[in-house]
Amino acid sequence: MKENFETKTAKIKAYLLAGNVITSWDAITKFNCTRLSAVIYNLKYIHGMDIESERIYVEGTNYSRYWLKKEE
Repeated sequence: MKENFETKTAKIKAYLLAGNVITSWDAITKFNCTRLSAVIYNLKYIHGMDIESERIYVEGTNYSRYWLKKEE
């Protein structure tokens, strides 16, 4: 099971490094990952990636978008 999680983490890391923005729905449909917030936490605090987020509120529901902060 750990190997599968690490594979999802690696895929999401590569997706972010390619300049993409990801939401929980993207993670589910593209990577079969239902725990995006846990993956983002690991990428930020274990792998040291500088990931930013934004909370989106639409029609009574909310979700977060994540992206890799661009260096200036």
